[in-house]
Amino acid sequence: MKVPSAIGLLAWATIQASEAVRLDRSFLSLSADAVLAETTSRQSLQDALDEFCQSEAQDACKKGLKRYCGANVYARYDGRKNNLNSKEWRCYAEEALNFETARAGCVDTCGRKKMCLGAYAGTTETYLSRHSQLQKKVDSLKGELCSAPAPTLQEALDRKCMKEGEEACKQGLWAYCDVALYARHDVGNTSQTEREWRCYAQDALDFALSGDGCVDDCGKITACRGAVNGTSTTHLSRGTALMSVIAADKGLYCSTPEEPEREESTDSEDSMESEDSMESEDSVEGEEAPEEEVTVDVPETSTPPASSSNLQHLLDQMCVEEAKTACGQGLKDYCNASIYARYDLGTAGQTAKEWRCYLQQSLDFSMSGNGCVDDCANPMSCSGAVNGSSVKHLTRNDKLKNAIEANKEEFCKQTAEEPAEQPAEEPAGQPAEEPAEQPAEQPAGEFEPSKLQNFLDNLCIQEGQRACSEGKTPYCDATFFARYDLGNNEQRTKDWRCYVKESLDFNRTGDGCADGCGNMVSCPGAVDNVSYKHISVGNIIQSAINAFTDAFCESPAEAHRPSRLQAFLDQYCAEEGERACAEGKTAYCNVTFFARHDVGNNNQQQREWRCYIRDSLDFTLAGEGCTDNCANLLTCRGAVKSVSYKHLSLNDKMKALIEENKADFCLEQESKLEVFLDRFCDEEGKNACSEGKTPYCGATFFARHDVGNNDQQRREWRCYIQESLDFKLSGDGCPDDCANLRSCRGAVDGVSYKHLSLNDKMKSAINAFTDEFCEDRVPYQPSNLQSFLDQFCVEEGKAACAQGKTPYCNVTFFARHDVGNNNQQTREWRCYIRDSLDFSLTGDGCTDNCANLVSCPGAVNGASFKHLSLRDKMNATIEANKDEFCRGSSETSEASREETTTQPSTQPSKVQSALDQFCAKEAKAACSSGLKAYCNANIFARHDVGTKDQKKKEWRCYVEDSLDFSISGEGCADACGNSTSCLGAVNGSSTVHLTRDDGARKVIAQNKSEECGQHGGQESGGNNGLKVPERVPGSGHLQDVLDSECMVIAAKMCVTDESMCQYAVARKDGSSWKCYLYGALDDSQSSDACADDCGNALTCPGVPPAGGASSFGGSTIDELAKELTGATCKLSKEQEQKKVHVHQH
Repeated sequence: MKVPSAIGLLAWATIQASEAVRLDRSFLSLSADAVLAETTSRQSLQDALDEFCQSEAQDACKKGLKRYCGANVYARYDGRKNNLNSKEWRCYAEEALNFETARAGCVDTCGRKKMCLGAYAGTTETYLSRHSQLQKKVDSLKGELCSAPAPTLQEALDRKCMKEGEEACKQGLWAYCDVALYARHDVGNTSQTEREWRCYAQDALDFALSGDGCVDDCGKITACRGAVNGTSTTHLSRGTALMSVIAADKGLYCSTPEEPEREESTDSEDSMESEDSMESEDSVEGEEAPEEEVTVDVPETSTPPASSSNLQHLLDQMCVEEAKTACGQGLKDYCNASIYARYDLGTAGQTAKEWRCYLQQSLDFSMSGNGCVDDCANPMSCSGAVNGSSVKHLTRNDKLKNAIEANKEEFCKQTAEEPAEQPAEEPAGQPAEEPAEQPAEQPAGEFEPSKLQNFLDNLCIQEGQRACSEGKTPYCDATFFARYDLGNNEQRTKDWRCYVKESLDFNRTGDGCADGCGNMVSCPGAVDNVSYKHISVGNIIQSAINAFTDAFCESPAEAHRPSRLQAFLDQYCAEEGERACAEGKTAYCNVTFFARHDVGNNNQQQREWRCYIRDSLDFTLAGEGCTDNCANLLTCRGAVKSVSYKHLSLNDKMKALIEENKADFCLEQESKLEVFLDRFCDEEGKNACSEGKTPYCGATFFARHDVGNNDQQRREWRCYIQESLDFKLSGDGCPDDCANLRSCRGAVDGVSYKHLSLNDKMKSAINAFTDEFCEDRVPYQPSNLQSFLDQFCVEEGKAACAQGKTPYCNVTFFARHDVGNNNQQTREWRCYIRDSLDFSLTGDGCTDNCANLVSCPGAVNGASFKHLSLRDKMNATIEANKDEFCRGSSETSEASREETTTQPSTQPSKVQSALDQFCAKEAKAACSSGLKAYCNANIFARHDVGTKDQKKKEWRCYVEDSLDFSISGEGCADACGNSTSCLGAVNGSSTVHLTRDDGARKVIAQNKSEECGQHGGQESGGNNGLKVPERVPGSGHLQDVLDSECMVIAAKMCVTDESMCQYAVARKDGSSWKCYLYGALDDSQSSDACADDCGNALTCPGVPPAGGASSFGGSTIDELAKELTGATCKLSKEQEQKKVHVHQH
């Protein structure tokens, strides 16, 4: 549509946008025809709430709250500043809401929460808390409005779906109980690919997507928010029932206002625009027009001089008209002001660039930005940009974008006819296409893209969205295809690029697509000589091909790369080859070795583990000769063709090696992000090879965050050839799926000379793909008590599943103190499935070890419909277990004052001191590599567990906060390098540590005492290497008092006998109690030598020697035990009764 003047265009754009916010609430089409067909004969409950809020805002303005003067205000059930989870009814100014995001913050006419656009952004305080008033209005109106006809035909369909859901719930389909349902014309599950009318549960729809799934009031299919993203499993197919509602009711709704009324509504531009406000091109239905028209003369000087292009001049003129309207509404800042149109930022809460009309003082004309357009609508640089944020502007994104689309053809054609012709991004005069169908519906007939090609096309769609968000408007709402083809006049080499649909000729075919194994294949859609609308992302696409070929390629051998365990065996073979060479077997000198489970010579036709030189294997063949990380045989390239004569048969040794190491390798499986980076490195190695760097030709690469050569001792991202890594060593050089570094086998032993240092390139790749891989991970470390409750919920979920409640089968559960469905808005303990929680939100829904509520990610966003409300059972569980979890664990900083850390009180051995110094150096190196947690931190060496995935105890370097110095463990080393007890152990798991097992063992070997025998020995003398007894699980006052009395007796004897200067404990030998030095007991064994408060036997570590040898204080301690047992038993029972009493009340 061509509009000849700015004034005419303004009128046309106003009709296009009127009542858009109200229609968006129902996710209806925003076309002009649909808007004109809308009738006001039926009021929605949401409109009534919005009108109430508008009235409240006017009252606030009169009371001096200027930010509500002239502002559009909307009712939403949403959060408050810095706490989106604190949901109540509030009246939000338009600037506080994001109308690109949907949330369940509105109501239908029956008072049920439903999705709508305009979610609170969480950063501003421009809202009025009116919870009780708005809730009363909902309660008072919903009965009347719900019994009346629905305000729109679409809502009539939604009502029908709600009734269908209630019936399904009564029949035992739990997924439809207490959930909002929406009527959509869309696909179903994997076998229901035809679009038809269905009733979808809220979670089955993606409200970030739009699709032709709703109806206007005349029963025609129209676009709306909320579409199926792929397939749905939670819906009711009700085609006949919903079509009957449309056929029966559309006559009630399909009435167009009489023509005179339409003329009256467009009589003057001021009356049409009188409802526009400062921060939106949309308006709120129901505001009264001013009784008397206000006309303000705006001088011609408000037109900016020397606009960048004719099209930009038109946009600036439109902003002048917008300023007139704003002035007439009482926004005095816009009266007689200079106004400029720019594609730029808004307030501090409007961080997305959009088209806005800025006052001159809101722009910094000493700055330039790509905020203007040339005559072909391409972004161009011009002076005047937002410096930080702006508060004086009118957001008019839709109006200005419509103006650009309507006029760029004419202006671009005029520019092309001028003598100084400039190359346009698209052929002059070509009309803008409507958004095309997505790649699933290829323009050319017969070609069926591979799954890998579809994946690449979707990757290009994401790249286009990213480019659009950066202000590159030609890529907004465009359909993208991935092709290996040419670019513009300067890009004459074929590469992987993301092309806008109109840049490809689908009547041409070219070898520009990928099959499932990444091979180039012919497909329709090729560049006709040159393309101007594409994004060159060759490295990203090639990396994606390398990373995902395993998933899409039918032949596993085509995509094989060695597992870590396989690389470990290859390394072993290389070492065995060097040994054979040193023994004079020259055939094994200076050759590359591979470990394979395969045959040998004519007399060795049984498949075994052997070390083969490269020439003995045929790499055009694939066989089941390699191993995965868990020692399972798998197919790989490189097999013996018939016989081999150059290999080392080492089956027994290699099997023993696999058996010894497979547990470690199997525990540390590669993350998807790590696999992706390894593939990335393979591609970079090929590039290096093509540049003549022969050491990288044919090599297998691994991505690691590690050191390089002697001059590259800062840990960075590098691509290492397999031989540069030592797979006997572990290092924190691998990424998990969220890009956090973690320990893995395969580290640099000192220096590497064969690697590619690509830190910046690899970091960019990580940033680009982390979201793709990180979606299933919850980045939160719960307390031990919280983990206990999560496991409680897992068990309850299994029980619910066994009772036939299928939504709770095979799902992940989390315990949270939060709200439930719309009728369960009191916060209490419940068990939620993962999909019921929003992990982008944080709320006070978790517990520390002492049962205090603490903040954690994962909160209910409005309401939850898939959870188990188990308040009483969970409260009882917490009450019964909190003392045990709280003991030996300080409360969180959110719940208590900071406590001082108890440092080790005994002098460490020489070996332990050397280990601590080693860890201090490792921490400095980590700090210099950018790991800030290790900067200026106290570091301790301990042989202990790591993260939840690192359950095997190894030597690690822990920051002080990762150790609990109120408990002890066998985590230190004595003078002979043997494990010995010391204070400071991991309580559960640790997240801030460096795994340095191999390095620490070298330190032990270098520093242990020469006096230590072949089997080691325990350090003696002084206080070195004291064994510290752990608290006996389940014991109480009696055992504690007896142990303390033994310590007193030992301390007295220590004055004259240095050998008694050790920890002492009480143990029962037969029927008598005796004292023993803990160091004299065998604490690797346990026996029933301890007691609870009633004298009942308890199992504890430390078996007394036979016949009571080495005991002391026998009669004293035995008499004390007999004297106290009755009293401690009574005290213990009274305490239990108190706990029960508290719980019952």
